[in-house]
Amino acid sequence: MKKMNSNEMLDSIYTYIEWYRENGNTASINDLLDCRDTISTWCYNLAEKTGDEKTDYNMACFIRTIEVSRTKQALIKKGSKIGHADIQALIENEGLFKQEIIHESYAFKLDLLLKSAYKVLDAISQRVSYLKVEESNTKYQNQT
Repeated sequence: MKKMNSNEMLDSIYTYIEWYRENGNTASINDLLDCRDTISTWCYNLAEKTGDEKTDYNMACFIRTIEVSRTKQALIKKGSKIGHADIQALIENEGLFKQEIIHESYAFKLDLLLKSAYKVLDAISQRVSYLKVEESNTKYQNQT
């Protein structure tokens, strides 16, 4: 199985959630269980990717902090005043701030989507439980 990127994973999860939205009221228990299992599997993969993205975000924070400190230190060694060196170091490392923000926002997005998918999984589980009770009640009524 080829390794999918997070957008492909999200597309797959979305496809099954859309199927559930459109067919959940009329689907069989087995179809709902299959849908839930598939979404669960994709969520596991997405959780792994979310963790990787959070690691990338933490690394971007670390790199930015180190580079700003190095730049500030170099500016001070060249004779800049501390206040000016602070500001200049931030300006010179603007790209690192942008990278940090990109990683942070993407990790946050993946985390929110993962939490939302888990809520759908809970809804599917509740629907399956309800259908099983209804099926059991119907069988019991037919026997009497």
